[in-house]
This record gives sequence, structure tokens and C-alpha cells, in this order.
Amino acid sequence: MRKAPDKDFAPHHAAIQAVFREFSWLEGKKVLVFYSNPWGVRFSNYAETVGPPRAAAPRFLDLPLTPQGYYLVDDHLTERGHQKVAALLEAELKR
Repeated sequence: MRKAPDKDFAPHHAAIQAVFREFSWLEGKKVLVFYSNPWGVRFSNYAETVGPPRAAAPRFLDLPLTPQGYYLVDDHLTERGHQKVAALLEAELKR
């Protein structure tokens, strides 16, 4: 497997926060934000950028996705990968 370059979550986080500032009706809603980079590549600074979990929306999730959940030929989730994401999101929604 090739080594992936460091991926920076900061610009994504800033854009998501801007949406929540602009659309105040999202306040108080249960919103989960997660990512799926090609072949399960992680953001190098996700935890530092997002900070500790908060009660207020949005709730950022760092799902434990791995290359095994993706097709080898391209970077899309396989059926098994989608099932894993669905199970993890379901568990979060039931919290």
C-alpha cells in the first residue's frame, strides 16, 4: 500500500463551522459529521482540530475505517465498508 500524504482537516472544519454559524436553525439538532477518505486514510490533525466532544452540534466522529473496507481498484467503500459505517453511525445515533 502506498503511503498517503498528510491530510489536513482544518479547512474542512472551518467550512463546516461556517455552515453552522450561518444556519442557526441547526442549533439543538443532532448532527453527526464523519469523513471517508480514500482507502481509509486518516486526517493527521483531526483530533486536535476538532477538540474534545461537545454536547452542541455538530458532533464530529473519527470512524475507524481501514483499507479493507474499500475496493482495491478505486477509493470507494465496498458493501462491507458501507455496512461498517452504517453500524457505527447507528450506534452513535442511539447514544
